[in-house]
Amino acid sequence: FPVTIVGNVYASVDFITPSDERLKSNIVSISNGLSIVKSLEAYEFNKIGDTELHAGVLAQQLEKILPHLVRTDDSGTKHVVYDQLIAYLIASIKELADEVESLKK
Repeated sequence: FPVTIVGNVYASVDFITPSDERLKSNIVSISNGLSIVKSLEAYEFNKIGDTELHAGVLAQQLEKILPHLVRTDDSGTKHVVYDQLIAYLIASIKELADEVESLKK
């Protein structure tokens, strides 16, 4: 069930997401992680009405590249599923590591 919190969440617990292979279907390796990550833009910004500096992506831009990582609520506000971006970062790092290894030869 969805929980909405406005403000900060301070937790001394782990945020754990089920990731058991037995719960998944249509499993496919991400083969173009580097090109996907290169097409993303990262920003620093202030939220309207807030002076604290934040960093992240813009949901509208991300939605054009990885639409399954953006959710739109009933008011039309877009939200990013940041934890799933990790898979694309892992894939892109592996691609870069492969490139470095091939350059070393």
